[in-house]
Amino acid sequence: MFNLDPTEEQQLMVQTAREIARNELDGKAHDADEAAALPAGFLDDSWQLGIACPAIPEQYQGAAMKRSAVTGALILEELGAGDLSMALAMLAPACVAYPVLDYGTEAQKDEVLRSCTCAAFPKLTAALMEPDYDFDPTLLRTTARKKSTGYVLTGRKCRVPNGGSAERFLV
Repeated sequence: MFNLDPTEEQQLMVQTAREIARNELDGKAHDADEAAALPAGFLDDSWQLGIACPAIPEQYQGAAMKRSAVTGALILEELGAGDLSMALAMLAPACVAYPVLDYGTEAQKDEVLRSCTCAAFPKLTAALMEPDYDFDPTLLRTTARKKSTGYVLTGRKCRVPNGGSAERFLV
């Protein structure tokens, strides 16, 4: 039999996320919804709490916590209780950091992962979802074609957290 109780590390992350939801998100959610914008300084302030990318290895100045989908789900559940839109905005860089950690070159890891361990919020996001009723993340319709000056993307994406302010996108 296996144990479904959160580990001590997961309990600490859940408690931290719960406090962030209560102290940072809950009281700002209504005004953010009315303004259709995040509060000024919110992303930088929330980033400094260190909850978004805890599994970045020490060699990139990260906390090197064990990465787990369960831990991520527990964190998002707690943050979402404060405000899901703000929580997704906070966690958007992780949607770039972890694929780069798993599949990036050493140069990409050094650049992207170090940007995710700085004090300032990294302006990174991922564009995965496509606006089709039969969207399947294993059968993406968006394509990239190599040109002499870079790549040309063809297709459409939707629900890209921080898409209006991101400087780098993982597509």
